[in-house]
Amino acid sequence: MNSITRGVGSDAAESVSYLLFIPLFSAASRNESLTEEMDAALPRVIGHSVVVDRWIRQNGKWYLRQRIYQQMSINSTFLPDSRQREEIAQTHTKLE
Repeated sequence: MNSITRGVGSDAAESVSYLLFIPLFSAASRNESLTEEMDAALPRVIGHSVVVDRWIRQNGKWYLRQRIYQQMSINSTFLPDSRQREEIAQTHTKLE
């Protein structure tokens, strides 16, 4: 989503992309309780990311050389391992 690519020399390019992470199915189809009337109709954004890709051209074809995640944020309440991460965070806090 929103990718911008620019040339960096004759055989190199760089792309910056903004990514959105959304679930494939509505809250109703996952048997989740609806918190708002629009939950069933609108996709829920659970995360976003800014990614920089570096490309090189060899023998007339473009290849991905490097991918850098400059920013990444995912709402932990939508991830299956949020409880486990909370337990680890509490253990880490106790050790300090």
